[in-house]
Amino acid sequence: MERCNKRLNVGMDMVNAHMAFGSIDVPSVMERRDLELFCQLDRQHTQCVDECGYSVQFNLREFVCRKRFNEMAGHLPCYARAAPVLSRHCRPRCGEYLPLEHSPQGYAQRCRQLLCDHTCTNFIIDKVCPANEARRAGRFLLEFTRLQVSEILKFRGGD
Repeated sequence: MERCNKRLNVGMDMVNAHMAFGSIDVPSVMERRDLELFCQLDRQHTQCVDECGYSVQFNLREFVCRKRFNEMAGHLPCYARAAPVLSRHCRPRCGEYLPLEHSPQGYAQRCRQLLCDHTCTNFIIDKVCPANEARRAGRFLLEFTRLQVSEILKFRGGD
């Protein structure tokens, strides 16, 4: 597993990405080519983990890389415009992204942070992107965030 994670991290160094989305775990890439590379690396990581005898129960990135790739790619110009403003505005408001702590308090904190990050991100996207584009880009992030929260609840035994 460590070998798989190391290989993924080395590969991700080649991806032009930002951390502006905070706890919203959508790929934070700037251009379509970076999204393609991100998805390729994620597929390779999942395959490596499988070969090591582990099972990836659910990968949030499947939503982006397999099911909604073209839609995500279409939102990249809006997300790229928003990224610098998100970092300046949302990080001070919502706090830095921290790894998930697997405890009731940790899950509650992640949900609070997701709510703050999502609300702040939508506010900024509405300001920097054309109205129709902002609405679609925000809706995409909301669907992703709902899926993320659903998986947190399943993981903790809520379903």
